[in-house]
Amino acid sequence: MGKSAETLAVFAKVFFQMLSMSFQHLRRLWGRPRNQTRQRHRALEMLEPRQMLSAQPMITEIMASNRQTLEDGNGRSSDWIEIYNAGDQTADLTGWFLTDDPQTLNRWRLPEVRVEPEQYLLVFASAGSFPGAIDQDGLLHANFKLSSSGETLMLVKPDQTVAQKLEFPKQYRDVSYGFAMPNLDQVGFFTSASPGDANGELRSGVTQQEVTMATPSGSFTEPFLLELKAAEEGQIVYSLDGSVPGEDATPYVEPISISKSTQVRARLLQVDRVLGPTSTSNYVKLDAEVADFKSQLPIMVIDNFNAGRIPNRGWNQTNAKVKQLPRQSASLMLFDTDDSDARLRHAADLSSRIGIRVRGAFSTTFRENNYSVESWGDGDDSDAKISPLGIAADSDWVLYAPNPEHDQTLIDNAFLFELSNQMGNWAPEVRYVEAFVNTTGDEVTMDDYVGLYAITEKVKRAEDRISFDEFGLDGKSGGWLLGINRMDPIALDGSLPKNFHTAGPDGRLRTERDLSNSSSRGDDIPRQYNAYINYDDPTGQDINPQQRDAISAWFDTMESVLYERAEGVAWNDPLEGYAKYIDVDNFI
Repeated sequence: MGKSAETLAVFAKVFFQMLSMSFQHLRRLWGRPRNQTRQRHRALEMLEPRQMLSAQPMITEIMASNRQTLEDGNGRSSDWIEIYNAGDQTADLTGWFLTDDPQTLNRWRLPEVRVEPEQYLLVFASAGSFPGAIDQDGLLHANFKLSSSGETLMLVKPDQTVAQKLEFPKQYRDVSYGFAMPNLDQVGFFTSASPGDANGELRSGVTQQEVTMATPSGSFTEPFLLELKAAEEGQIVYSLDGSVPGEDATPYVEPISISKSTQVRARLLQVDRVLGPTSTSNYVKLDAEVADFKSQLPIMVIDNFNAGRIPNRGWNQTNAKVKQLPRQSASLMLFDTDDSDARLRHAADLSSRIGIRVRGAFSTTFRENNYSVESWGDGDDSDAKISPLGIAADSDWVLYAPNPEHDQTLIDNAFLFELSNQMGNWAPEVRYVEAFVNTTGDEVTMDDYVGLYAITEKVKRAEDRISFDEFGLDGKSGGWLLGINRMDPIALDGSLPKNFHTAGPDGRLRTERDLSNSSSRGDDIPRQYNAYINYDDPTGQDINPQQRDAISAWFDTMESVLYERAEGVAWNDPLEGYAKYIDVDNFI
């Protein structure tokens, strides 16, 4: 080995021993392959084999295009099937089948499970593979998915006679379909999904027509009248407080007077139809001084329509007992420079609903906060991709305010990111803007000016960011993304953070998993007292035991080689040493 190669190898070894100062670690494996408080269904009840009694199990509700109605135990919005026991005896469904293939009646066999009288069983149609067909939260998973184009779903007895057949038409996002209990002669779409609960009101169809607003989202200085239109017959209903309009919302009868910053949301109500998609427009009022503001940089305006301070969870040295806060709904507008200065009087180049909260730990004490932003769709709070100022479209963003007390040039992060990109390695793209943040509901004034911000890509698994296959549920395919930082906060649903350390040079792991208020022991890594290895993808909420064990096993193997505990393998062997486990050029 030449002198330069030996120097590189020694540097890599030292660098690995300083792993606690790394930001992320990505592991790729062979194989192929997703905000708010999650909703989970209760775990199913297991039992000893027993004889089926006088019971009436039946499919009562399905969702074949689940986007955000319900999450399974792995944090995924899988299709789902609701089975209800309409009888007065316990239904033993052991050995029954669900199938969407008339030629394969035994496509998915239910495990040992029972449903008490007038109770429900939920099955996720995820096509997932789990031990016993049960995920980490005790929820059932069938080995097929439902088709949103429409198909036939069957509940089949153990002797493979069909107990029930449900033929359903084209399905729509987050709209469920089923029976108007107890009348099984009426089937249709529900105005509100109710997995694991009594079915709601039924409609024969779903409105698809959107409401259009004559004035596009943007800024204004003088009051104006807003006209709403729909290309089909029906009653337009709307709201001015940011809420999604329901059937009892204000009916549109004449143009709406807009005299202050307002978010207008509207839907079309048609006879015997589930309400149509929600259209949203944001209008931000400027005072005279701000209206004349111009910049050689693009201008960003964030307005939460008098929702008050943007949520800030706070911090401590380890983040122990810090609780995550929900995102606040707001509007983001961008005014680009084009061939001249950016001006707020011009039409907005981008307008989006967003979910926003303060980002960071110690940096939350800075005069100007950093923000974590999700771009949301018009209709709900689910992710919707945007492309701010030409950055590749995505839904997750960081709004970073350079602090001159720590970054006098205001370009430290952006400069290093650009160097990485020019070397052929991915790093976040950055666009600088001058920013206004208004939380009072009044006109945007110069008091809302917060200076220089950098719109930055969030580090995540995505085709245009860090591209790798999703980690397999069995931990045997795909990849994972980790972060070393303070421990993650307590999640919105109350679940505690998951984290871990590695055994380090001596190979003796002394630090237990999922620390909540302590630091590493011995020479376990990371050694810094307030550093923990957190799960980014899958997240700590979503990762299952098989995946966690696979990650830990990889570190055990890698460290045994790196610290020369592997028999017959030199740590700097170019084929079997540390280089086998990392991308050396990228890592260094």
